Amino acid sequence: MADALASGASDRKVVGVQVPPRAPHWFLRLGRRQHASQDGGPTVNPKTTQTLYAAMVSLAFVLAVFRLGRKQKLSFRYAAGWMSLGVLGVVAGALSPLSAPLAHHLHVTPAALLAIGAMILLLTLCVQLSISISGLQEQVRTLAEESAFLRRELDEVRKDD
Repeated sequence: MADALASGASDRKVVGVQVPPRAPHWFLRLGRRQHASQDGGPTVNPKTTQTLYAAMVSLAFVLAVFRLGRKQKLSFRYAAGWMSLGVLGVVAGALSPLSAPLAHHLHVTPAALLAIGAMILLLTLCVQLSISISGLQEQVRTLAEESAFLRRELDEVRKDD
């Protein structure tokens, strides 16, 4: 049996045991830098792999936010905003190779330029959400004060009767 495995049996069956198929050669090389293929098969450029990963993660984010919106765990206003940011991430991931000249001019890698842009965008979003929360906090305080005044007025009316 060991001899059959070592010899790389072409039918991939060894004494009635099904051996799992090997991963395709292109899958084994994903993310690894190779200048020339040893077996003549296709190689994947690391920048292409990075772009695909960024697009896939952003797409997964969009789908997750869409699902939260459908379950009404996230209001439409925020779901639309987060989904547009996710779509922007998909587009930015796909266009990251085009940012190479600007990244070279700034002496950073295209991935670092994308990360800097994402950080600026997220910080801007945090400030916008902080402004929204501050407005809501002020509304809650005003409503609590009005409720307390109305409760006191109702108590005074009940005492007079």
